[in-house]
Parts: sequence; structure tokens; C-alpha cells
Amino acid sequence: MLLKIFLFINLLTFSYQNTSLLENCNDLTNTMRETYFWNLRSPNEIKNSGNESNHGKNYLFGSIHVSWNLIWDFVPSIVKDVMLNKTEIAVFEHDLLNHTNLKNIFKCLNNTEPSRQAQNLLSEDLLVLIEKAIELQASTGIVSLGPLSQISVRKMPPDWIYISLLELVQQHEMIALKGIPLLTLDYYLQEQMFNTGHILLQNIENLNDNEKCPMVLPSIGKDDLSNALQVMLKVLGKVQDINTKQPNIASTRIQLYKCGLLNSEEGKQMLNEAKKEFIGPDLIKIENIVNKDLVQLRNKQWANQIDQLISKTPNKTFMFTFSVDHFIGKNNLLDLLRERGYQIEKMIKIPKIDKKILKQIKEDKISLVDNLIEEKNKNRTLKNNLNQTKLNKNKIENIKRKNKLMETTTKLTSISNLTVSRNYSHMSNFNRSKKFVNYFLIFGEKLIYVVLKLYNNT
Repeated sequence: MLLKIFLFINLLTFSYQNTSLLENCNDLTNTMRETYFWNLRSPNEIKNSGNESNHGKNYLFGSIHVSWNLIWDFVPSIVKDVMLNKTEIAVFEHDLLNHTNLKNIFKCLNNTEPSRQAQNLLSEDLLVLIEKAIELQASTGIVSLGPLSQISVRKMPPDWIYISLLELVQQHEMIALKGIPLLTLDYYLQEQMFNTGHILLQNIENLNDNEKCPMVLPSIGKDDLSNALQVMLKVLGKVQDINTKQPNIASTRIQLYKCGLLNSEEGKQMLNEAKKEFIGPDLIKIENIVNKDLVQLRNKQWANQIDQLISKTPNKTFMFTFSVDHFIGKNNLLDLLRERGYQIEKMIKIPKIDKKILKQIKEDKISLVDNLIEEKNKNRTLKNNLNQTKLNKNKIENIKRKNKLMETTTKLTSISNLTVSRNYSHMSNFNRSKKFVNYFLIFGEKLIYVVLKLYNNT
């Protein structure tokens, strides 16, 4: 009974250690509520109000493009309050509720000029691989193909194909994490704001009717983009294979976002390690170029647009919600807006225990694989201990049996001697077989000993 209690306590302690990281981070975000949320004060506000108020009318929020059900509980109440009760105009990267924008994107892709079409830039073998991959995705019925469902791959620009394949990979990652593909945090926020009936939704990027699709990856050359597409196809094949170990890139990113550590050096290193494990160094190199095009170049455009929007309607309260990537790293929106005279204040302070949390994250590695291996080894050790305990118990029992047998043999020998010494006439036959009885007892003792030894060995 004591051994069972000991084993239960050990397993309970082990389970607690495995979940300590998640609980630690959850407690941190629930109490300190660290997130990517800033107050924005325009140059005109600073000039007109002087030092009367340190807070501006407008806000910036760094979102994360993952399923809303994986992150909504970690969005602090102050952010939700500003969004639903103070915001008058909400600006997102894309207005996901506006079907006109989606139609314009489909239209521009379908009318791509020949010089930018994939059939004139990519090899036939690669085009066939892409088409087969899309057919396979369509057959599963669990992901949304977006423009790939209505537009021929051969007529699309290769950089838009890359972005579309990347979107499919992210959908599979969300499915693996029990998320809901397409119902991202941005989509959920827009729906909540729209339902209030008093918040105007806008998108920072507008694509007008009959407008050409912009080059989303202008810095990537033809050969690099071709290699990137081949690697992306391999990644897509991995994430859709249920028998393959699923990547922890998305889970690592979500965890670092919750803890407010995406922009830390340790956080960047952890994310790179997760990427190397699954997608390899080649695609990481391409991702760095993609980041420059999708984030840094757009930041310069968006900073100007934010300034224009606030200047045109200074009496309105804006809430700008973009991916958190636009607020961290080189040439981020915060730095670009400060260069234009804006004052930016973080609404929720950063806790000063980053290194401690990172150490726990590294030990846990977010993935449970190492923990399962350790648990298996511990179970094996505990099983060996149980077997050893059982073996020791059997040895003790055998010793007791042997001692009892020796005691019985001694008594029988004493009785036989006593009987003979008294010369009872009716015991004459036993007296004559005294020698035989002694031999029999000794042989029986040895036979029992051998049998017990064989039993223990089995």
C-alpha cells in the first residue's frame, strides 16, 4: 500500500512539473496582463493639450493571426473595453467582413498580366506539383483554398501562390492545435465590433475595382521564389500528414505572444529553433526576405496612412489592429510613428521576469515529446523497482520455507531416534528402516530447494 502511495505521489509531481510552465505563463498574463497594446498621441494633440494629459485618443493593438479560441481568453479586459466602448473607427489590415474587397482580390488575380503569370515563370514540373497539392487539399474538405479554389494556378502570380500555400499550412497548424481555421482573432474582433452597430470598420489596404494585384514579394527573385515554393510544398505535405510529428512553430509563437516575449532575443532564438526542426534553414532564409516585403515595406506605407487618417478626423477615436509583427523588429510601426512626432505609451507594463519564464519554456520545450520519453523511462524504472521488490519478497518467503523444512526434518530425526531408543516391539519395522528414512528426508529437502530456486529464476 505504501509503495502504491509513493508511486502515485511521484506521478502526480511529474504531471505538475510538466504543466508548471503553462500555469506560470497563464497566471502572469491573467495578473500582469502583458500584451501588445499602446496608446497613441498625435503631434496635434501634444501641441493643443500641452502637458495636461499624457494619454491620446487613439490606440494600437498587436494581434496574432491564429484561431480566436486559442487566444481570446488571453486578451486583457482593458483591450476589449477600448475596442467595444471607446473605439469609433476600427482599422485592420483587411476588412474580412467586406465581400467587395475579396471579390476585387479574386478579380485582379484572374486578370494577371501574362508577364507575371506562373505558367510563364515556373517550370512545368513545379506547376504540376502545385496543382496536385491543391487537388489533395480540396479532397480533404477541411481547409479553405481561398483564391486557389476559383483561379487557375497557372494564371496567378507565383508570389500570391506562395502566400496562398502559406495560408494552407497555417490552417493545418490551427487544426492540430484544436483551433478553428479562418476564424482568426482579427475576424472575431471585427465581428464583435460590427455587432455593436456604432463602430466603423476600415482596412489599411484597399484594392479598388479593376486595379492590378500588387507584388507582395518584390524582393524575391525568380529562382529563390521557385525554391521557396518547392520547400513550402514539402512543409504542406508534412502538416497534413496525421502520422507526422506536428510542428510546434505555431504553439511556440502563441506561447511567446501570451508571455509578451516575441521581441526578446531568447524568444527569437526559440522560434528559430522550432522552425529549423521542421522547415529547415533554406525556407528560413526565404522567410527573412518575405518578412522584409510583407512587414517592413508595408510598415512605411501604413505609417503614412495612419498619420493621414488621424489628421483628417482628429475628433474620432481610432483603434489600429495589425499583426504583432508590424510592432516589433526592424522598421516597426512604433519607431516610424515616433519619427513623425507621435508619442506612444505601452498601456500594460512588461513584467521583469522574462529570463525566468524563458528558462521554463526551454525546459518544457512546449512539445510534450521529451516529457513523454521521460515519463516512459520513469515508468520503466518504477516497474523494475516493483519487480525487484517482488523478487526480494519471494526470497524472504523461500528462506522462511527452507527454515521451516529444516526444523521439520530435525524434529522427525529426533523422533525416530527417540523411538528406537525405547525399543518398542511394534516399531521394529520402522527401526529397521531408520537409515532409509534419513536418506529420504535429506533427498526431499534438496529436491524442494532446487524447485524453489527454479521458481525464483522464472
